[in-house]
Amino acid sequence: MTRKSSHRLIPTYFVKFKCIGGKCEDTCCAGWQIDIDKKTFKKYKNETNPNIKDTLHQNIKRNRSNTVNDFNYGQFKLDENNCCTMLTNDGLCSIQKDLGEQSLCRTCTIYPREISEVNGIIEKSLLLSCPEAARIVLNRPEGIDFIEDEGTELISPTLIYHQTEEENTIFWKIRIFMIDTLQNRQHSLETRLLILSMFLQKYINLEKKTYTQVDDLIKHYINFLNNSNLGEAFANMPKNFTNQITLVSSVLNTSLTAEYNQFTKIVKSSLHLNNDDFYEIAENTVNHAFDTYYMPFIEKYEFILENFLVNAVYTHLKTCENRDLLGNFTTICVDFSILRLLIIGFAKANHRITIEDAIYCIQKYTKSLSHNASYKKEIANILQKDSSSVLSQITMIIFIGN
Repeated sequence: MTRKSSHRLIPTYFVKFKCIGGKCEDTCCAGWQIDIDKKTFKKYKNETNPNIKDTLHQNIKRNRSNTVNDFNYGQFKLDENNCCTMLTNDGLCSIQKDLGEQSLCRTCTIYPREISEVNGIIEKSLLLSCPEAARIVLNRPEGIDFIEDEGTELISPTLIYHQTEEENTIFWKIRIFMIDTLQNRQHSLETRLLILSMFLQKYINLEKKTYTQVDDLIKHYINFLNNSNLGEAFANMPKNFTNQITLVSSVLNTSLTAEYNQFTKIVKSSLHLNNDDFYEIAENTVNHAFDTYYMPFIEKYEFILENFLVNAVYTHLKTCENRDLLGNFTTICVDFSILRLLIIGFAKANHRITIEDAIYCIQKYTKSLSHNASYKKEIANILQKDSSSVLSQITMIIFIGN
């Protein structure tokens, strides 16, 4: 079959990734459910290789959820340590060992790469749940930039998004504005996020969303961003530690892999979240650690969290539809708030914070919880669900410290 050339949007970091194999401190095969695409699942069911067929047949299962599709048709069973049952004692994949790399399912073939199609354009990104991918994406002082090219894709996109021509034009305008705003280092990340939440509040309330209206709205907020005193204007915004610490408590009380549980135990202890009156104690602890460790670090290395946010907006925002923009942006802000407190707690425990420490916290959180549907549902229940209050929600979970 002849494959046609596609227009592609690719972050410059993408081509720098290469799996480091046995040198990696983590494994792709533990900590989450591994989906098997329909074509590969049926191939596994019909496997006749005597070295692996029985083990393979016993350790795959159909996905019976109501969200099943051709990409998550089946799943590998997990053992008591939450590891894939096809993993050998020496940490290798038995499928790849006995059947070859070409027999891996789609998930195992492309991870940690992610491929989608947005209005005819192929978009690629890296998932930060992979330690090497996290290092490549986050440790970029110059920030994240993108290239456009033409190329032939051998792997079809996981998700495909279609919009009208005007919707597509509006979508690109909005996403470019959001990424440009997140990369505007004239202001703190908290201020950048608040500006975006104000913009989205106005956008979702537009009765009729035309290109002209959206363009005028963006120009208004670009002018707003050019105000050098913007940070001072937000200095007295309300800070709600209760909700922020509640979010972190949900993260820390979710038991997953042994490594993740050890990580959360450290943070939980350092923030005094084991006490009955932990809110008051934790608030004082966070304030002290924020001033002592986090701020001196972030003044030099804020680009790490900036890159996290830019990658999240690029990866998750694919349409200009209200629910997509609002839901995904709120989730991104929740992730930012949680990660900031995890980094603060980790810094407090170690009496210092390094680039490697910050990336470690982001990778561990992303792998363990960022794609966990039940956890995301729990977080959604903590927050208000009224779209008219997006600004108050974002403010509530973003601002911290003095």
